[in-house]
Amino acid sequence: MKYLALNNLKLSSSDPKICVPVMGKDKKEVLEQVKIVKRKNPDLIEFRADFLKWDKDLKKNLKNIKDILEAINKECDIPLIFTIRTAKEGGELDIEFAQYALVNIEVAKISDEYNVALIDVEGIKHKCNTKLLIEKIHEAGGNVIVSNHNFHKTLAYEFLIRRIQMLSLLDADVVKIAMMPRNKRDVDNLMMAVRYADKRIGQPIVAMSMGEMGSVTRAATKKMGTVFSFASGVDESAPGQPRVEVLRYLLKDYKLNKNIALIGFMGTGKTTISYALHNITGFDEIDSDAYIVEKAKKSISDIFKDDGEAKFRELETLSLKEIGDNFRGIISCGGGAVLKQENVDILKKSGVIIQLYADAETIFERVRYSKTRPILNEDMSVEHISRLMSARDEAYTKAADIRTSVADNNRLEACYRILTQLEKLGVISEIDK
Repeated sequence: MKYLALNNLKLSSSDPKICVPVMGKDKKEVLEQVKIVKRKNPDLIEFRADFLKWDKDLKKNLKNIKDILEAINKECDIPLIFTIRTAKEGGELDIEFAQYALVNIEVAKISDEYNVALIDVEGIKHKCNTKLLIEKIHEAGGNVIVSNHNFHKTLAYEFLIRRIQMLSLLDADVVKIAMMPRNKRDVDNLMMAVRYADKRIGQPIVAMSMGEMGSVTRAATKKMGTVFSFASGVDESAPGQPRVEVLRYLLKDYKLNKNIALIGFMGTGKTTISYALHNITGFDEIDSDAYIVEKAKKSISDIFKDDGEAKFRELETLSLKEIGDNFRGIISCGGGAVLKQENVDILKKSGVIIQLYADAETIFERVRYSKTRPILNEDMSVEHISRLMSARDEAYTKAADIRTSVADNNRLEACYRILTQLEKLGVISEIDK
């Protein structure tokens, strides 16, 4: 477990904090945002100075920044991260390194006075000069979070580890890395790389996979060993940031008292939500279709083709019974699982059933290019999907203990809705720290 004390802020992987950005273009806007954000009671506020209107006169910029820091400090006592995010790393400002360095050093000199806990320094663009800059910030009394952002892709696993280790060698106080995923493997690789690197470097880590696809990493801090995460206060400073209240709830520790079975029509995201819940809570997960494939040694499509749907449904019932008898966690069920009452009884015996639902148009957009949906192979259309959904809706609704829409394509919001309802039913309970 990593632990770092900065001013009045204690960073620990066992108690991850929440940071919220403010991105006003001038002092008035920044203070308006701070007033909104402070009511959400975050642990940190990131002052994104790159959003300010910058003058050609550096002295005027420094005075403006100092005035804003002083005003923020008068408005609230929440520790700050001071950040100039350059255009190269997804920010708003194109600035020469010499000016960038000078501003950060000057802020370091007043960091204690204005409760600046960390100064963000980008670690890749000017590697040698960056190490010297970090030394100068330390000499001036500041603490540094060295960062690297890639809004275009995620590095391969081994290169992610090297990147984190390279950032660590710059001798900052905290290391931060943020990558844009192209697929689920990118998200998995980032989480695994961070977890691996966290055991091998001295500094605490902040890490995230950006966008909706990577949003689960913002709440999977304990799995990765990271010390804080970012939430939106007024606007997102990066894609995928959840609301503060959502992130705060998802960062809690929970105990699972019963199984959680996810049901719904194909394309509602049962596998996606199961994966998110697993990474957020640490509960084990299992996919009933994958379990059937492993037992039968053939794909679902081949079972339908070679043996017929009746045989598949027989295998499905046997599999759900085995899972219910021997497993505690999240069960992602096949789309037709609860059309058979015996399956519903099996699932309810060991836990609760949650239905995920969306409209036919949303489902069509999600599955239209899929070649692994046997019952849609002959007619991939909104009309056919709508007919199938209508035929199944009564069975889904009757079986479900909880129903939640997933039409908004926001997995963290869906997990938040599910977990709050599960807690009310006593299926999960918060673990006291």
